[in-house]
Order: sequence, then C-alpha cells, then structure tokens
Amino acid sequence: VHAGVECDCVGQAMKQATTPAMKQARCPPKHTPGCDSDTHPSPSRRTLPFAQDLSGPDFWINCMITPGLILHSEDSSPFSAPVRLAIYAKDLPIEIAPPPGGLRSTRYSAINPLGTIPCLMLDDGTPLPESGAIMEYLEDRFPMRPLRPASPEERARVRLMQRIAELQIMTPLVEIWQQTDPAFHNEQTVNMWLTRLVRGLSSMQIYLMEGTYAVGEQFSLADCALLPTLYMLPKVSGAFNKPDLLEAYPLLSTYCKRASAHAAAARVMAEMAPFWGEDSPDSAVESPAQIPGLATPLSPQS
Repeated sequence: VHAGVECDCVGQAMKQATTPAMKQARCPPKHTPGCDSDTHPSPSRRTLPFAQDLSGPDFWINCMITPGLILHSEDSSPFSAPVRLAIYAKDLPIEIAPPPGGLRSTRYSAINPLGTIPCLMLDDGTPLPESGAIMEYLEDRFPMRPLRPASPEERARVRLMQRIAELQIMTPLVEIWQQTDPAFHNEQTVNMWLTRLVRGLSSMQIYLMEGTYAVGEQFSLADCALLPTLYMLPKVSGAFNKPDLLEAYPLLSTYCKRASAHAAAARVMAEMAPFWGEDSPDSAVESPAQIPGLATPLSPQS
C-alpha cells in the first residue's frame, strides 16, 4: 500500500511471499512491470537500478526497504565512504543527502548531537551516527545480499579488518593529513602517526585472504572499510614524499586494484576522486580540523 492505495505489484509480491520477512515487503518505486500506480515514492538520487525479476532475490532486497531512511553524508568525508559503499553494494534505495544546514550548523547539531557524519536517520527520526554501527544496522535490517560471511570465524575476521582499517589506517591518514597545514605541523606527530600507519598496513596484509576480496570471493564489510582508506593513501602519503607507500605492501596493492573493480567500489571512488584522488588539488579537502566527519568538529555555526 502506497499512501493508502494498493497497486497490483503489491498483490503479486504478497502472493509470492514465502517468509514472514517477505510478507512485510513493500513495493519499490516503479520496479514491477505492469504496475500503474502513481503513488510510489521517488527513488533516491543515489541508488543502483531496481531489480526487474519478481522471482529473484534482488526483488526482495528492494521490497523490504522503508523509504524513510536518510543517510547524511558528504563525498569528501572518508568516514562516510564505507557506509555509502555498503548501501550501493546491497542495492538499498536509501536517500543520501548532505547534513541539513551544513555539517557545523546548529540545525544539524539539533538533529545529530554528535555533529558528525555519516549519520543514518531512522524511520522514527532517531539519528544513528558512526559508520560501524550504521553498517551493522543495515546488515541486521536488510539481510538479503549479505556483506557478512556465513561462518563465525570469517565474520570475526571481517570485524577485525574493519577495526584495523578504521583505527590503524584511516585514523592515522586523517591525523597525518592534518599535519599538511603549517599551523598544525609537528614533525614528531607526523612520525608517530606514520609509524602507526605502517603498523596498520603491515597487519592488514596478514589478515587478507586469497581471492578477489578481503575475505575471499564474497564482497564484505571489510572491503567497505578498507577500499576507501587505501584509495586515500597515495594522496596523503604523497604529501610527505611517500607517494608509493602502498606499493611497499604488494598484497594490499594487488588487492586494491582487483577489488576496486567492484561496481559499488568504483562508484564510491568516483565520488571521492575530486577530493582524495591523486590528481585532486590540495585545497579540495579542508584542513586540518575541518575534514568532514571528524569526531570533534568545530563549534556549530548558524
């Protein structure tokens, strides 16, 4: 039912429903051939094409979506990229929009007290910040096209790789990038974070599995966390005369080239390119404390 109107494709969906989750399905916008309803919600400006096969699993992925979810994100935010990657990989028609009023506005602070991105607005208006929490929520709520492996051991490996990517690679990269601003530059601080970055890259190589993706042949949340981070690496390390740092880790370098061919990964990297691509201008990303999505943003502004 859309705005109180039942369309034929909902009836078709309910006839084919075989599980309680499927019986709760809602029809995605205009995806079903022959549906004449004009009351479907408009699709997000950032979604992959809806499934056309009523009998296929992608139909149920899209049908189980509640259109009230909104992800607040910015293309320049390295913290938001993993969540967008997960959304694209799962083909979820979730609206993606900048923070209302801007990241540091009082309007956005009233919505999300942390004042950070990414932030997923739930159906009831509750804000859910933090990329790891958002991706776990999406996996729990939308289990079709999973980004978590089946075995407990591989799931543990995915979570470990997510943590290494965020804490031991992404965090040092952001801290090092801050040091490109002469007002904040401190050689001792740079060396400290470079040491932590090298340790993180070395550790990640240990846990990479053979195959196309981080944990084998299944694209997972580990890839969502790792690929945007490795995409940033040449620009950040290049600012400190280490443009080929990734090449010093051949397993990671090969993995990055191979896994980046995934359609969702390529899409996110294209969004990041104007800010974090090797050829992007140094002024494309604000520095230091204004990097979008930092845990400690500047004071809110009207």
